[in-house]
Amino acid sequence: MNLDKLNQWLVLVANLGVLLGIIAVVLELRQTQTTMSAEASSVRAQMALDIGEIRYEYEIHIITQKLQNGQELTFDEEVRLQRSEENMLRYFENLHYQNEIGVLDEEIWNANFNNITNWCSIASFRHVFPNWPNELEAGRYRASFVQLLADGCN
Repeated sequence: MNLDKLNQWLVLVANLGVLLGIIAVVLELRQTQTTMSAEASSVRAQMALDIGEIRYEYEIHIITQKLQNGQELTFDEEVRLQRSEENMLRYFENLHYQNEIGVLDEEIWNANFNNITNWCSIASFRHVFPNWPNELEAGRYRASFVQLLADGCN
């Protein structure tokens, strides 16, 4: 009888050990998820800053002003504008992907989706992509992103 009682206690202690181990793993996973979300947020912020710097460095605001005034762009300005608009597309495509896989907060995504739909109606975007959205369907961007833009921008 004593051996049965000892065995029952040992099984109980082992089960409690397993339960505590599972709890520790869950807590570690939550901490890792929080850390990864914070890192992803930092990367997104840095990407946005980098794009802002590139747009400023390329003097996109001056190029956009020329477009709005109906002035011709130089070849260099055309290239700068195209790169800038493509960088913005890649940035938004990345945000869309992060939203799809669940690492982007819904509130952040909704705010950025509004930015996307506003951005695709501005003169610089329409200048670079005059046949919108046909040129995006050439496999350069993910199909779900192209569909999102087609729905949101038309």
